[in-house]
Amino acid sequence: MDIETYQRLGLHRNFNEVNPDGFVNNRANAEIAKALAVPGDGHYHPCPEAMKREGVAEGEVRSIRGYDASTVFPGTRRDIWVYTPSGLDQLDNPPGLLVFNDGAYYLDRNGPVRATRVLDNLVAAGELDPLVAVFVMPGARNGVPASERARRDTRSIEYDSLKPDYARFLDEDVLPLAEETVGRPFDADPARRAVCGISSGGICAFNAAWHRPDLFGRVISHCGS
Repeated sequence: MDIETYQRLGLHRNFNEVNPDGFVNNRANAEIAKALAVPGDGHYHPCPEAMKREGVAEGEVRSIRGYDASTVFPGTRRDIWVYTPSGLDQLDNPPGLLVFNDGAYYLDRNGPVRATRVLDNLVAAGELDPLVAVFVMPGARNGVPASERARRDTRSIEYDSLKPDYARFLDEDVLPLAEETVGRPFDADPARRAVCGISSGGICAFNAAWHRPDLFGRVISHCGS
């Protein structure tokens, strides 16, 4: 979906603000919010692999702040982080690759996933070959304050489209940048490459692999919308 159509349909506006008493599938917003506020969610804890383990070396995370050189989504800026596990420099073969949409959500060391710590522990235990993880945020338009609203608008344009643009963005913009940051190429075998996301980021991950099975052979889609 192009941005003009997206705005013409009013999708850039927050539904709860525009329609505080609106209904979706004959259910009021208040009912939906109440149904989603499950008390059991308060008891959620990350998996054991997400906890710090004694003797496990932490990988390195390098930040690329305000990346604005995209040729696929020009006029946008975003933050990108590149994770490399301890001992990667001792690996003879090209490393595998794992890309996270909404990267900050997965990267947060105090969040619900704590992906880098999970990777640290799995690699140290020999359950996973050393790989590089790239955490990519949706873009914000240049010249617009990087508020949550501005970021969300661009997120839907990038993630909810069924076109191959996001796969191109990863292939042409993000992965060359990540390889340059790491200083070595990634394994070209799609079976050793995965893309991950939740909600719109989940369907975006599936869509990227659907359009480019030569680029990604594995997908993790959490409740892909």
